[in-house]
Amino acid sequence: MRLLILLLPALLLSACFSFGGFRPARETAYWTSHKGTFPNLTYEEYIKKKRDDMYACGIDPYVGSHTSIKQGLCMEAKGWYYTDGPVCTEWGYTEADPMYKFCREWRAKRGLPEPTRPK
Repeated sequence: MRLLILLLPALLLSACFSFGGFRPARETAYWTSHKGTFPNLTYEEYIKKKRDDMYACGIDPYVGSHTSIKQGLCMEAKGWYYTDGPVCTEWGYTEADPMYKFCREWRAKRGLPEPTRPK
């Protein structure tokens, strides 16, 4: 019994350190493209294009998330989409907010569908 009490914490600690310890969950939303948007690119070219487009829009590709609607719309204009949905529906904007109106007009000019609010 005494041996079990001594070995159990040692095994638990070694298991934690061998798997890299406890880490926070990864962000699940990310920028990607529809299949066929960039058909002639190799994987390396695809990753380079995504990184360059993110830098052009002011997004840090290593963080991966946008901090404003304009950054998100810039990525949408380059052919990318955010897996959480259209950027117009984020941050709880209402129809009275100027940024939401700007976003709706921007999407209408490009023939994109009206953004629907998540339920």
